[in-house]
Amino acid sequence: MITVGLLLTNAWLSQRSFLANPLTSDFLIANSTELGSTYENSAGSARADRNGENLIFIAAGKAQCMVKLRATIDGVKDGGRGVVSPLPKMNGLYPVTDNNVVRTEGAMLAQWDGATEENYTPAPGWWQTHRMTWFANKIGMKLRGCAVFVKYDISKDTWARSKPLDLLSISNGEFAKPRPYNSSLNKADIPGDLTRNNLKGWKSQGKYSDGALEWFPAGIDRTEIYACPFTGNIYLAGRIISGPYSQTDNQENTMLLMASSDQGLTWQWLTTLDAWSPAVMTSTPDGRLWIEQVIGNSDGVSSRNVLTYTEPLGRFKMPKTFKKAEPSYANQKGSGPEMVDMELKVSCPSICRLLDDPKGSSVLIAYQVRNDYGNQEYRVVKATITPGGKYVQEPAFEIRATREDTHSVMYGTFIQPELVGEPDSRYTDTSLFYWYDARRDANVKDGGFSVRYRVFRKGKGAETGYLSQKRNNPRFWKTAHNPGDYMKGASFVADGKRVAFIPQWSEADGIHGQFLSTK
Repeated sequence: MITVGLLLTNAWLSQRSFLANPLTSDFLIANSTELGSTYENSAGSARADRNGENLIFIAAGKAQCMVKLRATIDGVKDGGRGVVSPLPKMNGLYPVTDNNVVRTEGAMLAQWDGATEENYTPAPGWWQTHRMTWFANKIGMKLRGCAVFVKYDISKDTWARSKPLDLLSISNGEFAKPRPYNSSLNKADIPGDLTRNNLKGWKSQGKYSDGALEWFPAGIDRTEIYACPFTGNIYLAGRIISGPYSQTDNQENTMLLMASSDQGLTWQWLTTLDAWSPAVMTSTPDGRLWIEQVIGNSDGVSSRNVLTYTEPLGRFKMPKTFKKAEPSYANQKGSGPEMVDMELKVSCPSICRLLDDPKGSSVLIAYQVRNDYGNQEYRVVKATITPGGKYVQEPAFEIRATREDTHSVMYGTFIQPELVGEPDSRYTDTSLFYWYDARRDANVKDGGFSVRYRVFRKGKGAETGYLSQKRNNPRFWKTAHNPGDYMKGASFVADGKRVAFIPQWSEADGIHGQFLSTK
């Protein structure tokens, strides 16, 4: 059964199971005054200590801080209030916002997209004579994109910087070349698609008052990190834009897939994916890596799913083959809503592993579609590689807003049980999908915003309800708030295959959370 502090309407009661002493309200983990920003947050859980207590960490994106709260399988501690700590000082590193928190086999690892101006050997020639503009600052030419990492030291209860993933370290630096910039337009890559011998574009490049050309750093964006409990590998997928630095270069605009077998100290370039972010990942017990992307028009209309999957992999083995499929639910194309009263992100897919499927190696894939009212829903597809190596798919579930005529399902995401470092006896095929129910526009009178969930058991939809709640009743709010590109929750498992989920989400007053557990 599932624990959730919520008295549901009669429509929900038939799908709810009960556990003693449930939470009756969601809780405020950290308020906006403490954080300064509640934009783009992700969560992860450390292994339990000897008292069965898990540390839950939330990386607050724009706030550039870590939030820590404590929980056991029976509930959160301290009323769910988190302790907010700034990131450690990082001379030469500049974290920005997109972030991830994952449990690795060695430690908790948090990542921010960002930039570095640290020295690198051998230094490329373009460091020598030019200046870079970044966030209105003129700084040295050596600035380039990187993935910034911090690791948690449990003995000191602190986070410390770890070695960044420097774009200069990949493929002889081809993904680190600066991009032509025009400060008067506040635009890089002018006039929009600089390619070889585009002389008009090069004439649009800005200049400083002394005649020096303006440049913008190569960047990494919308990075995803996944720590595989079966192989021990850590995978990183990030959108890269770099160059062209000269009229004999082409611009690089692609999605890189990297992997590390030493807990993020060094990285290996595996392959290049389609240049659409994000590329969300999971793996199955055979070690197979699965990657899902939504690819299509910038408005999200008539987009398509691209599923990339590898061969089965052993311990610390790196994938060599990458095959593709295009999952769909009854041939429904992906699409965003006509309109919604919050920041519209047209690409928010999610993916979740299945551990024990008699049909083969399987995952669940959730993607966005548009209903007859012009509002957004999600479709969940089960994708399988059979023992004979054949790809097959089948519809799994439909997820709709409570009022499908006035509301959209937004920012849907799976929380799958955290299995890194856990014994097989704790493996469970129960997962949680959660989302915002968001009104179409400010004139919608019946209900504002809320957060809801659907439990999946062995790939099938089960209990459902509201996460945003107050005193056993669904809680709604009226003030529109933009959470950024994503929201990501945490989970941990205990003996008896019990799993706890801590979904977190942003509202105007801060980061809210809820606690659910199985029994």
